[in-house]
Amino acid sequence: MRATSLTPEDCLALVREEILRLRPGTVPTLHSQLEADLGLNSHDLVELLSALESRLDLGPSESLPQTELQTVEDLCQACQALGSTNPDRALAASLLRGQARRRR
Repeated sequence: MRATSLTPEDCLALVREEILRLRPGTVPTLHSQLEADLGLNSHDLVELLSALESRLDLGPSESLPQTELQTVEDLCQACQALGSTNPDRALAASLLRGQARRRR
């Protein structure tokens, strides 16, 4: 089953969690600039993308486009687009929703 079930909310929760892991105390919103607002440098961005790719279980031929990402929204859209190509995405999306509910 192809996952179109990785919702924008799932993507935003995932991205926020990984940003907060790198920059505790920040308040990432959909329109936050990764560098200017959240203080992510190029090293942080590489680490963030690697963590997201791992969490999304992307294969070696799939990766997030580092140079095109300026905002949290850009990152969410890229995650959602790549996330919907993996056949196990429905399970991953379900697990992410469960993790988010347990944290509340």
